[in-house]
Amino acid sequence: MNILTLNLHFSGKNSLNIDIDIYNLLKEHDVDIAGFQEINGITYNKIKNILGNEYDSIYKAGPGGYCIFSKYKIVKNLSRKEHFGNNIVIDYNGEEINVINVHLHEHYEGKIPFGPYLKKKYLIDDVFNIINETQLKHIKKLCGQYNKTILMGDFNNPSHLDDNQIIWPVSKYLWDNGYIDSFKFCNSSIGLVSSLFKSNTNYRSDMIYCKGLDVLTSNFIDSNNYFVWFSDHKGLLSKIKI
Repeated sequence: MNILTLNLHFSGKNSLNIDIDIYNLLKEHDVDIAGFQEINGITYNKIKNILGNEYDSIYKAGPGGYCIFSKYKIVKNLSRKEHFGNNIVIDYNGEEINVINVHLHEHYEGKIPFGPYLKKKYLIDDVFNIINETQLKHIKKLCGQYNKTILMGDFNNPSHLDDNQIIWPVSKYLWDNGYIDSFKFCNSSIGLVSSLFKSNTNYRSDMIYCKGLDVLTSNFIDSNNYFVWFSDHKGLLSKIKI
């Protein structure tokens, strides 16, 4: 099963035909489940219409907007108003799999509490306290209901597996509770790598975690293969076995 997560950056504002671009992206990589962040209702409906009946889907409005497209039937919608993302259950050959798509952008003092930026302003203990009261609190509400779970999205924080000098709370919590960081699992020898195209960043904030599932491969999609890439984020594609 091929899983894709991608922050579309204001609904793919760099694209003239975002629905066609997403259609081609999903077809090229034979994507079974895709989670998108920063997508508005208009863009979601365009993509939904061009994909037709091949994918079941769900959309949730909110800061930026979130949606999941799945080749497998969505049998439960566990999303709540306070959730920063989608929380669904799919039917995989009679087995229920939890699929969660998040964008952890709760605001603190009017800004998204992105760890590396907070470090410039606060002591590290204060940084952890801020993250614990925002992103980590949110993750704890979403996770733990199912033994088999796919958790993906834009986490707006690095992983402690990339930076052994700082034990970032969200990734550490997921690690301690049996969630496998698919990219790091498949690329353990790779050091710091950015999931953004900004030249001054060197952090992974876009991730796919799996619990109770086998991870086979995981790589960032190379935007050089596209004439116009429609986001400031790279897409992350992970192959898993149920």
